[in-house]
Amino acid sequence: MESSPTVFVSCYGEHVTKEDLRRHFEECGAIYRIDMMENNSGRFTFVEFTDVAGGRAAVVKKDDSIFQGRRLRVRFSNKKSNTPQSSPPPIALSMPLSPPPPVESHRPRKTPNAIESLGPSDPRSHWLFSSTTPLVTPSYLAGIPIDVETQLRRTTSWYIVDLTRKLDLPHVATVTAMTYMNRFFMLHSFSSHDRYLVGSAAVFLSAKVNERTVKLTQLTEASLMLASDAPDKSSSVTPADIDHVKQRIRQYEVVLLNTLSYDVVVPQPHLALAALADEAIAQVDMARENVLNVADVFLNDAMSGTVALQLTADELAAGALYLSCLFHRMDDFVRSTDVFAHVHIKSVACQFLAMYDSHRLPGSLQAFANAANSIY
Repeated sequence: MESSPTVFVSCYGEHVTKEDLRRHFEECGAIYRIDMMENNSGRFTFVEFTDVAGGRAAVVKKDDSIFQGRRLRVRFSNKKSNTPQSSPPPIALSMPLSPPPPVESHRPRKTPNAIESLGPSDPRSHWLFSSTTPLVTPSYLAGIPIDVETQLRRTTSWYIVDLTRKLDLPHVATVTAMTYMNRFFMLHSFSSHDRYLVGSAAVFLSAKVNERTVKLTQLTEASLMLASDAPDKSSSVTPADIDHVKQRIRQYEVVLLNTLSYDVVVPQPHLALAALADEAIAQVDMARENVLNVADVFLNDAMSGTVALQLTADELAAGALYLSCLFHRMDDFVRSTDVFAHVHIKSVACQFLAMYDSHRLPGSLQAFANAANSIY
């Protein structure tokens, strides 16, 4: 197993905090970031050090150590690394900038195969991935479990949403940035790149593409405020920090553009959703705003992960509206309408529902989920 500056920590108590872990691991080296997460299996944490030596010391000293009455499990977060490490040094340290990692001019052999057919609303067919086979992403190959990668994509998307709100960017810029980020991590592992820098660079590029350019200094200040763990965030950020992170965002913008092969125009399923809702209103009397609000929730969840990379904009819009109609108990309408005839709607809806724990679905969707599980 290769060494890594990031370690995966598990098997600790439910009341453990970031500060508890910081104190426990600080003897191993300078800590850059601590990310605490939770899934059905329990709580776990990524502790990222500023260099590989810190990660190596953490595994040697802290694996199997007793921490608050529990025996910790500490391991490197990736089994192997196919790309150079490019996690930035800690914001507070003054050190030379490292160059951005080299970007491969071709797709890695083991990335998911793209599908060939594509609807007219999605002009970038090579960014649509097969929905019939499991996605084998670089993060998975690097040893990150699928549920952890899903959580990393989701939380990075939330970071992008918060950042675009702070910068007063339109929703189209948010969707574009989320798409850039998700596409980037179809070719790179989360263990090899700082997701906050990738997200910030995605927002910076998205603002330019959507003709809502923001000043890099403004974006950097907003990103540092969001990413900082310090209680007094405004006083913890110095001009040197801002200059350093600005350089890193510029570097990651270049890496991002090369990864995307300069394909920066992305489909906007929210626009397709609005048009589809207007078509539905012509056939049935419904509370448009209520139906669209729930559909937006489904669509935003899809955009925060890989579902948006497996369906066209038309399919995403149709799936979100279909599930919203079921949620509002418009069963007669969805059975009789031809609004969803342009897609394989039940298959699409199943992909949406796969994002959620079936036991926590509302009753109006539970029957469809049970029927779908028996078929698919």
